[in-house]
Amino acid sequence: MRKIDSESGWLRGALEIGVYLFLYGLVMIGIFSAPTLPLVNRSVTFLSTIMAGGNLEVFKFGVYLFIPILTMFHFASPEWYNEHVLPTRDRFWPPEHKTNKPPTNPTDLHTELARLRAERLARRAKHSPGSESGSDR
Repeated sequence: MRKIDSESGWLRGALEIGVYLFLYGLVMIGIFSAPTLPLVNRSVTFLSTIMAGGNLEVFKFGVYLFIPILTMFHFASPEWYNEHVLPTRDRFWPPEHKTNKPPTNPTDLHTELARLRAERLARRAKHSPGSESGSDR
């Protein structure tokens, strides 16, 4: 396997590996003709030294499959949630009585809009007592 020295940089090495993977993919789908096969065979040999065989692939598959499952199993337990999440919740969110609760039905919505209009008109009248206007913008 050819070593990638620090002077050529990691980007060049990554590009070379990308090209080799691309060529390997083209070989697998059968695009190459006879004159280009020596280059392709060289890239396949290079890839076989990098990929380390089927055992590594089986191990990686197992890791990719079981890490999310084990994570969900650990963090989804109610005991962990009650012990770690609930005590810190109050540090991040305000108490329930201090949060904004929007109206949920049309009657409450009209009541809230009327209250906001009255507040806006009161502020407008306070800032300019001489100019009472009937517009409600």
